[in-house]
Amino acid sequence: MRVTILLVLAVVNLCGNGFTLATIRMTPRLWTKTNFILASMLLSHFITGVFMLWYTPLLLVVFVFNEPCRYNVLTAAVLPLMKTSCYASSFHLILVSVERYIAIVYPLHYEATFTDRTLKCAISVVWSTGVLVGMTYFLWFINVDLTNCTLVSVHYYLVDLLLIYIPVCVCLFTCYGRILAISWRQRLRIEPRPSNGNGAPGSALQSTTFMNSASGSSAQTETDPATHANKATTGDNTADSNERSPTGTAASSEPAVTSVVTDRYRSTFRAGCDQ
Repeated sequence: MRVTILLVLAVVNLCGNGFTLATIRMTPRLWTKTNFILASMLLSHFITGVFMLWYTPLLLVVFVFNEPCRYNVLTAAVLPLMKTSCYASSFHLILVSVERYIAIVYPLHYEATFTDRTLKCAISVVWSTGVLVGMTYFLWFINVDLTNCTLVSVHYYLVDLLLIYIPVCVCLFTCYGRILAISWRQRLRIEPRPSNGNGAPGSALQSTTFMNSASGSSAQTETDPATHANKATTGDNTADSNERSPTGTAASSEPAVTSVVTDRYRSTFRAGCDQ
């Protein structure tokens, strides 16, 4: 049952990560710095899936048809190969969190800080660190007694806790906690706030409408004298279409006043010409 579950997980691992890697490789739009880090992490997962395809059936055959001690020896000898890719995958989480932290907290300095050369060096450091930490498992094989069923002490698993899990958790909680705090502050800044102390939702709209109506009435008052002056100067005795009543029957008194002023102006002008 254990081998069957591991084989199913290995197949899902290979299909999912392989499809994602092929998509990134065939789509130039996805060739970003973040996706290069993710592609490197997916590659470590893919390598783990390849190891699982032959590792689990081999353990099943050795466990069923051989002695338990030989099974333990084979497990101790082959397990570092599995741990190497797993350690590299764990260290990629640290690299992703640091890269996202720089991109969000210091966006203006991202291109200068996280250059292509820095990206390549960081990925190389992640892989080399994963390989070196995984190879420490072989240190237990120095002058080991192969007749003993337990080759590696249980205290070795403290290495996984101290060098892998604790640093990864500390880095993830620190970086993404800082990012979450920044996003929360930005969200509070962009949320709409009430314009007055009462906090009524329609007060701002009502005040805006009142100001617009007041400004419109004052503008209309200011333009009326100019309209009358233009009519008096040009001598136009016809009423403007905009000044007519809605029904079209009642006429405004302004054209009559304008015509009287125009007639007086014309009579005065003719008397001056005669003199």
